[in-house]
Amino acid sequence: MNGKERMIAAMGLKEPDRVPVMCQLSIGHLLLQTDVSPIDLWYTAEGCARAWVQAQRKYRFDGILLNICGPDPDVLNRIDRTEENDKEYVIHWKPGSFDYTHTVCPKDELPHNVWPNGEPSFEFAAFDPDREIPEFLEWMPVSQGMKYPIVPHTRLDTIKAVQSMTEGDITLHGEVFSPWDYYIALFGFEKAFLGIYEDAGKAHAILDRFADLCVLWAKEQISAGVDAITLSSPWAGGSLISRDHYKEFVLPYERRLNTAICESGAFCCTHTCGSLGDRLDLLLESNTSGIECLDPPPIGNVELADAKALTRGKAFIKGNIDSVNTLLHGSVETVKKDAQQRVEIAKEGGGYILSAACSVAPHVPPENLEVLYDVVEEYGKYE
Repeated sequence: MNGKERMIAAMGLKEPDRVPVMCQLSIGHLLLQTDVSPIDLWYTAEGCARAWVQAQRKYRFDGILLNICGPDPDVLNRIDRTEENDKEYVIHWKPGSFDYTHTVCPKDELPHNVWPNGEPSFEFAAFDPDREIPEFLEWMPVSQGMKYPIVPHTRLDTIKAVQSMTEGDITLHGEVFSPWDYYIALFGFEKAFLGIYEDAGKAHAILDRFADLCVLWAKEQISAGVDAITLSSPWAGGSLISRDHYKEFVLPYERRLNTAICESGAFCCTHTCGSLGDRLDLLLESNTSGIECLDPPPIGNVELADAKALTRGKAFIKGNIDSVNTLLHGSVETVKKDAQQRVEIAKEGGGYILSAACSVAPHVPPENLEVLYDVVEEYGKYE
């Protein structure tokens, strides 16, 4: 089997020739372990695609998660000047190009824009969902407050570039963020939570509108050829919201999105960080094809054996190596032993993909990822 066949079998709850391996890589890790500069990665589809493919080949992963889309190539013409030091690039934009004046692009982390009077934000009470939410998603709430633009005429360029580089031998995974994540990103965590108490109806109206837009964006990526969609829902874990709030403000909208993804012929995988032990049953009610992270103690509270028993025959598992204590701070031997245990626990019956629980941190030693392929080759083969 090639990587694509192997991943599709596992996501379809079948036994491939061996356990697939695929981790979600942080952008910082891509920057540190490939020859692509921050400016090329963030502002050119070719640079972004090249970084992902280089990393996939380096670690012999069976798939790639394409979690940012095609940038506007015209943006490079708006650069006034750049500065570089040991830690970062600073892009100064021509006057009038954007509302922000410059962008700081670290060499191991996400960029951030700098506004002269601080970044603008929305107030929940004054927000009008009908007027202020557009007809198509204009940005993705990537992380740390970053809103990555979705440019209409180039939004599929990175997917197309990766397709041409990989020739169909691995799975390609697009990404859509949860409506709940958009809601949090609009107002900030504190204002967003106050909003569900002050006016739950408005909160639901916002979530409903974003659910429709997320469905459209997922379907467009599927039409472009991705095999699966990762539903990124980092704010829905037990350490952040209650089970009751999850049932009211997250589950209905993610169920709508997951159902649309499956009906469009792709797999969906829900990515939720932190403690999930009290809501794995609810995740299964969302019609997801699979669940990732499943952070183990001490970062989360999921034991892989328990998750395997609950999800068997219902959803695949992608995880759950501790991204910090094992991958970042552990030795090659520590990682190998841990990964072997994960494979032995979850391999039986198929439906398992060996992976880091959450995304691979920028400074994870590359040898700690390279050994994962050795583990699945040695211990992950099916009879």
